[in-house]
Amino acid sequence: MKKTWMICLFAAVLAVSGCGKKEEASETEQDSAMVSIAATDFTQAQAEDLLKQEVKTYCGSQLACKVTSVKIAGKDINGTYTYEQDGKTMEATVTLLDVAVNKKDPNIYTIADKQFSSPAAAKETASDKTADPNSNNSSNSNKDKETKDKDKDKDTKENEAGIPKLPLPDKKLDPENPEDTEYKTVLETDDYYVFRIYLYTEGTLHVTGHYEGTGLFRVVVLNEDQTVAKDLIHATKTEELDYSVKLKAGFYYIYAASDGGSWNLEYKTEY
Repeated sequence: MKKTWMICLFAAVLAVSGCGKKEEASETEQDSAMVSIAATDFTQAQAEDLLKQEVKTYCGSQLACKVTSVKIAGKDINGTYTYEQDGKTMEATVTLLDVAVNKKDPNIYTIADKQFSSPAAAKETASDKTADPNSNNSSNSNKDKETKDKDKDKDTKENEAGIPKLPLPDKKLDPENPEDTEYKTVLETDDYYVFRIYLYTEGTLHVTGHYEGTGLFRVVVLNEDQTVAKDLIHATKTEELDYSVKLKAGFYYIYAASDGGSWNLEYKTEY
């Protein structure tokens, strides 16, 4: 698996005008331009509205579906919803792949593919599972405790993007130490790469490059404490990469991993 890192650092962005003539796109062309949600300030509220509309269309008038969770994952939108079946509340999942919106009107959008879990894969929600009155209460209590302990243990091992806790040094990073603020690779394994950056002030991180393959390629921006700052890239096929995210001043880790294929990335920070 081929991996390449490239870094471009800019302390400021300057606008430069030349002598040539640049023709502006017509208003009609600008209005019709579609852009990936990963490259815009697409909000959580917009994602919720879009997913609710798609779930409503999918369920139709026969099922009273209710969206229960919505998450933006790069250029995709993941969610869960519930519906009633045979007197039970069932939960199912939905994924909207490669979502793009109109630059002028985010209510205009395109979706490359929609993946709804089949009814057979739906699960009965916990609220509809009634306890057996003849069961041993103490045993049930112990099982509940074990489940909670396992969930707690899982939370300590993975963040909200499903990335295992990275074996990073416990040393507190110092913004006054040049060795800490230097942009560099801090972890490299057969499964993933981790690159550390530092922003002196609030700015924008641009990630560009190329991915060639058919497996999942992910890039996730992590805060210093390894919580997710932005689940930035989810590529499932060959793609020219061009993504950006606004970040506050501080240290960040860029986590990149793929199921196969080759990729290269270039980073540019703008203040």
